[in-house]
Amino acid sequence: MTTTLTGTPAALLRLDPNDLAKLDGQAIVGCPGVTAKQLWRSDTMVDTLLSYQPGATTPGHPHPRATHHIWIVDGQADVGGQTLSGGSYVHVPPGVAHPITADSATGCVLLHLHRRTA
Repeated sequence: MTTTLTGTPAALLRLDPNDLAKLDGQAIVGCPGVTAKQLWRSDTMVDTLLSYQPGATTPGHPHPRATHHIWIVDGQADVGGQTLSGGSYVHVPPGVAHPITADSATGCVLLHLHRRTA
């Protein structure tokens, strides 16, 4: 069964910019300047909007049984050693480290899709 933050499992979930602004941003423990807004969740998937203040980082530990899809919505970031700007996409296969550091001037916003594979 799919669980959403708003709506019902059988309904289309739509979040406009006002809805997104109303979602509580949760601080990421151990990562100052990074907040997460969970958009959608099921038993094997989590979709999150991550906001990074300028220069903020996350360690991007490898997940042996999960794949990640990361889309840079706004700003610029270094993801796994590659500098990427808004509109860029990254696929992170299981077991691959993906440290993220936001640009020191702009920060960034990422759509992060976490998919458990086993």
